[in-house]
Amino acid sequence: MEDHATEFSLRVTDDRLSVLLTCAVDLEHPEPLAKRILEEMRALGLPDVPRQQQLAEWLLETARGDPRLEDVPLVEGEPPVPPVHGKVEWAGNFFDTGFVIDEKTGAIDYRTRAAQNSVEEGQLLAKLIPPKEGRDGRDVFGNLIDVGKAKRVRIQLGRNVKVGDDGAYYASREGRIRWDAKGLSVDEILIIKGSIGLKSGHITHPGAVIVEKDIEAECRVQADGDIEVKGTIEEADVDAGGNLSVRNGIMGGGAHIKVNGNVHAKFIVEANIEAGEDIVVEREIRHSVLKTRGAVIIRHGQIIGGETAALGGIDVGQSGGVSCVPTVLRAGEDFRLAEESAEKGARLPELEAELKRIHAAVDPLTARQRTLSPKRREALSKLLDNVGELEDAIRAIHAEIDELKKASEARAKHRIIVRSKMYPETIFRIKDSQLRVKETLLGPARASFFKDKVELSPGIA
Repeated sequence: MEDHATEFSLRVTDDRLSVLLTCAVDLEHPEPLAKRILEEMRALGLPDVPRQQQLAEWLLETARGDPRLEDVPLVEGEPPVPPVHGKVEWAGNFFDTGFVIDEKTGAIDYRTRAAQNSVEEGQLLAKLIPPKEGRDGRDVFGNLIDVGKAKRVRIQLGRNVKVGDDGAYYASREGRIRWDAKGLSVDEILIIKGSIGLKSGHITHPGAVIVEKDIEAECRVQADGDIEVKGTIEEADVDAGGNLSVRNGIMGGGAHIKVNGNVHAKFIVEANIEAGEDIVVEREIRHSVLKTRGAVIIRHGQIIGGETAALGGIDVGQSGGVSCVPTVLRAGEDFRLAEESAEKGARLPELEAELKRIHAAVDPLTARQRTLSPKRREALSKLLDNVGELEDAIRAIHAEIDELKKASEARAKHRIIVRSKMYPETIFRIKDSQLRVKETLLGPARASFFKDKVELSPGIA
């Protein structure tokens, strides 16, 4: 008898949504091949295997044009349709963190932000796009592919924002738009015509502040919104709920600056700054301590001395100086994570102690529940309810802490770019490792974490 056996292969795709067949079909005798394919399908654990005659007919039909089949789908699952999460559709370019770029020269104008964050009364701010549910799928083995639920986005109303009859969000006064963890607000703008100093006194404002000149030494300025300084900050304490923009520079002298959003300045000298987003500097950062959950960007300038820690990585022109002053650059570190996690978990010891106390009372009673009187059974039931509530509260706190960690990890970039030159005593720190530069090196180069240590590589890619 003639042997009609032929080689074939069945391959399950990585997404498990298809079984692909590669073979050469004998158009005169497809049955032996069909039989062997069916045996392989059963060995793979595929459900709903066809009859041999059906498969043989399918082989003939599929190979009619070309008997050589290459990765032809033999079995297909039901592809899942992912959900479309709800989103905010902004009515303008309100929150662009970049700067205007000259179309002819390509030069960045650090004086002009791309965002148009000034709004008028009655101006449309945002619309909410509702979510759209997806559809679960099934792989070739019959397993459910769960796509999850579509997430709805919400906007918490802040000051001077109203919801229209159409469900959209509008400004109820003119001002500067702000969107942060507290919600969507339009900040009233306080304009200081001169400097903030002895004459003006300290400033506390529930909106945005624009200072036409300087913030002088030993002053305190606190604003829930943005702070824009057209001159210099001189050894002053500044707290901005939004962004901080300084036309000239920041001279710290021991004063503290805390910013929830972005920071932009021409230079920073001897300052202590904490920021929630990017710190962008034009010329230099000198002998300062900077901590940010964004990136530190000073591509055409230098960082000399001090310590700069950025969760989103560091991009600098020159690190260190000819005097070989220690200059510490840290990437991928979240300076707020430990504090926020501790705040979230502050009640855990109390809740866990209470849970332990109730268990000490409940466990002996549970073991002899059938012998208890109705009154004691009712008391036991209430205690068990308390146990469930405490366990739920503890789980919820742990879940919130886990979410904080995940959000931090998603923002982390363990990378430091130096575009032109690295001087001795530049210290790159990433995770638990560090690399100290011992001689002057030319860039561009990048420091990254590889195989449990910091490595310096040429280029910036």
